[in-house]
Amino acid sequence: SNTYRYFKITDEFEYKNQGKGYEQFFKNTKKNVFVDLGSNIGEISIYIAKNFPNTKVISVEGSPNCVKIQDENIKINKVENIILENKILNNKNSFEYISNHWGTENVSSKNYFENSEKIESITILKLFQKHKVEFIDFLKIDIEGAIPNLTEDLIYLWKNKKIKYCAMSFEKNSFESYKKIIDVFTDSSNIYEFKPNSTKKKNINKLELEQKIKDTLFEYQKNNLAYEALFELKVKD
Repeated sequence: SNTYRYFKITDEFEYKNQGKGYEQFFKNTKKNVFVDLGSNIGEISIYIAKNFPNTKVISVEGSPNCVKIQDENIKINKVENIILENKILNNKNSFEYISNHWGTENVSSKNYFENSEKIESITILKLFQKHKVEFIDFLKIDIEGAIPNLTEDLIYLWKNKKIKYCAMSFEKNSFESYKKIIDVFTDSSNIYEFKPNSTKKKNINKLELEQKIKDTLFEYQKNNLAYEALFELKVKD
């Protein structure tokens, strides 16, 4: 129970590495950069790195325990194209405190709480500047409801056409906290209802997306599930 390694049964009753769900989109890009924000023990990052050895994979995880295990997993899988960062994503470059004993559900706070650890926080723009990233083929974000903290940087990147695909996990926060991101990302994109454990995809419109997110956030306290949507930047001919 303390290894953070686990077996999974999907709704199709068939094990799939979550990376396969993202691969179906990523393979249609130039495959230069894949960014995994909230990478846990590296399931997705390692899958992409192994299957696309010429891709720069930037893997960011806040929990020191998860990072330690991911680092071991990277070595076990003998991949050399992953940049692993133990950072918390936020709207300013500072420090935050993060729980380090909740498996895949660690949360961060500006204030110290019991058994938390102090970790550097970084903005997306500084992260990309540090690693000389000018365009992201695929950006995956699953950071336990903290996406609203990245609103300003995400809007800047999308409006300036710096991202081809962006997958976001909507959870925990209020619908209003996500509204600015939703408005901008749905303005010039194809939208997909997305389940990374499956290779199935479904096109949806903005109204459907908003209702799905509202329903998920309303039910979150009961089922503890998130809703993941994927945005594909439209390119004019």
